[in-house]
Amino acid sequence: MGTLRKNDGRKQALAWWLRKRTTVTSEWVAGRLEMGHLSNIGRAVAAVESGSNLLARRSQKKLIRYKD
Repeated sequence: MGTLRKNDGRKQALAWWLRKRTTVTSEWVAGRLEMGHLSNIGRAVAAVESGSNLLARRSQKKLIRYKD
């Protein structure tokens, strides 16, 4: 994940999925996805939920298909 930008839509969608479906902290997600400061996770979740990023929206739809 280190080659992708911190605000890449795929990372945003994965951060959204992790925060909504698991109990991991924003700090953990930020570290694992290399998204910088943990406040970026909140922005990523908001961006996915608002649908403002096309790549994030597409990635979100793919992640929703994978149910528990």
